[in-house]
Amino acid sequence: MFAGPNHGAMVLHPSRSRRDFYWIIAAVAIFLCYASNFLYFFVDDEGIPLVYAQNLLRGRGLIYTTLEGRVESYTDFLHVLLDALFLGAVRLMHWPKLSVFFVGKAAALAAGAGCVVVAFLTMRRMQSMSDQGALSGLAVLVLSGPLAVWSCSSMETAPFALLVALLTYALVAGSQSPEPLHFDRLTAVAAVLVVLERLDGALYSAVLVAAFVVFAGRDRRIALCKRVVLPVVAVLIVYHGWRVWYFGNLLNLPLYAKVLYKLMPQHHLLVKAPATPYGVRFIQIYGWPAVLIVVAAAGLATRRSRPIRPLVLAGVALVAYVSLVGDWMFGLRFFAPLMPLAAVIVAVAFSVLFVDRRMLAWTVAICVVVWSGISARAFERGYESATGSASWLRAPSSDRSRFFSTYYGLLEVARTRIGSGERVAYNQAGFLPFMLNLENIDNLGICSRFYAHLPVRDLFFTEVGHYAPLTANPSIGAEEAYLLYQDVPFVIQRGDLLRAANNGRTPAELMGGYYRLLARDPEDNDVVYARTGRDASEYKRDPRLFFENLAHTAYLETAIVNNKPVASEEITSTLAFLRESTGSVIADPSYDLDIRFAREDVDVSELDINQIQSLHQPVTVSLELLSASGVSRDRSTLTLETGETRGYAKRLSSTVKAARLVMRIATTTRTRSRVSITDLRVQGQTPQLARYIRETLKF
Repeated sequence: MFAGPNHGAMVLHPSRSRRDFYWIIAAVAIFLCYASNFLYFFVDDEGIPLVYAQNLLRGRGLIYTTLEGRVESYTDFLHVLLDALFLGAVRLMHWPKLSVFFVGKAAALAAGAGCVVVAFLTMRRMQSMSDQGALSGLAVLVLSGPLAVWSCSSMETAPFALLVALLTYALVAGSQSPEPLHFDRLTAVAAVLVVLERLDGALYSAVLVAAFVVFAGRDRRIALCKRVVLPVVAVLIVYHGWRVWYFGNLLNLPLYAKVLYKLMPQHHLLVKAPATPYGVRFIQIYGWPAVLIVVAAAGLATRRSRPIRPLVLAGVALVAYVSLVGDWMFGLRFFAPLMPLAAVIVAVAFSVLFVDRRMLAWTVAICVVVWSGISARAFERGYESATGSASWLRAPSSDRSRFFSTYYGLLEVARTRIGSGERVAYNQAGFLPFMLNLENIDNLGICSRFYAHLPVRDLFFTEVGHYAPLTANPSIGAEEAYLLYQDVPFVIQRGDLLRAANNGRTPAELMGGYYRLLARDPEDNDVVYARTGRDASEYKRDPRLFFENLAHTAYLETAIVNNKPVASEEITSTLAFLRESTGSVIADPSYDLDIRFAREDVDVSELDINQIQSLHQPVTVSLELLSASGVSRDRSTLTLETGETRGYAKRLSSTVKAARLVMRIATTTRTRSRVSITDLRVQGQTPQLARYIRETLKF
């Protein structure tokens, strides 16, 4: 089937071509069979490019909502155009709107199968390829959990993986061919498509092309630069120049919301990072021993085979990149485009290392097949556990609700309560906004410029985006103020997030009574709130009401408790009540807290304690705002009886300049008492936030 070790590139014969065809058919069939386990797989983000496609077909241009106009929430320009084509076809066929997701799923499955074919063709182009090596590489690919599961999603992952595989094939074929011109043209086309399909495609193209340039001879290097690098750079400049002109931002909103915080000084930021690093989660699919064996084999092969070197170099760079960036979704989607490359590396490495040891090569190949099967089965079981969805192969059904997880139940509820085209706030920004044509505000910042650029730290930074929990508390931050400014009629929130932020219950009201519970989906996974009659017109008039919690742990310069400085690494845990949580302190007979939340004075407009309780003795609580130089700006006092629970909110008559807060809790009986505090806030604005609100919104 393949050329021997001393025959250079493969020379095909009719019988070998027939065998190749059978190998491809078998490999694609096995891949599609395994991938069909995940046909119920769905993520809400599949709907985001469809929202853009829908607006594009309406003649509105590339916008998410008319509210904010041109914002770049997608990361897959080419896929938005493809979705527009699919959506147009669905309309012409008069199919239900939901059908576009199934069309996208079919296209993704075809792309996944295409990855298998292109990877096999790439292996066939490599020198010294053996049947055993090819079998090992194909086993890794066709039983790859990440590629299989994301080939069942209408997102761009599988098509992007196919384009990366095609680029790899063109580079390998060009390096092996005595007349590489037509392969170089294919390389340039594939690299351009990779650049346009995903925002980080430029990095993939650059890494792969650069790896082959590094290991090429002088003439070949010059040819690659002229035929590939220059045209791709030209397209890159034109495309990104257009992007910046059209959207007005250098980066897209998902990068601002999900990635840039990783490059910021952490300084007590509330970062919700995954329990296990992204790269480690991938390794756990196969196990450390298996991965180390493959890495060692690839390393040894680079010493014996020159053609594998650019592949290994590109693979190492891309693995490092995706491990750093990470992603919150199930299935490690950023690793899916690397699986065809990994399969080729495995095939070449094992072919080179066992070139003269036929029986050992077959033994290793069989071990790889068996281990890939075991890993594939474990991945499928993990999928069922993580998503709560059954394998389609084990429980086949055509019930549409099973293909859209909990979102279908919410859709049925929202259709009867929320009108088409209505303005809502929902951080699941894809499926429901697309299906109901909603003008959606995404408070994660993925699809809203206001939230993506909001210069505050008193929230959670996650791989999903910037997250500010919605509660029943009356304290209003800039995140909630924006909803009142825009007079949003409906707020939708996931039930688990609501309960986590509200002591395990679903509150009847949100934001101090501005919203009241309207409906829940059948399984209580999502909750719909409707605007009440409470007047919020002040938020349209006064930009100073867009508050942040200046005393949040993310802002603290210093903290002193009972005259003892709190160590920096202990601030977050010791002062939980400063980060929208609950903490307790001991007044024995008093408790003194002195925090400095700014180096220079900033505007303070409100003092809030959403809940405070003295458990054992009556106490007096005093709160004093001081300037950076120690001048008192405002002083407040409240008393609590034993067991009494109350909130405290004081809107200052006028904004004051302050940089410190001193809180003193003293028992009136001079005996010991525990005091529970929930969400203490110094509400105000840094100069950055004040400037942002005035420049972004109209009053």
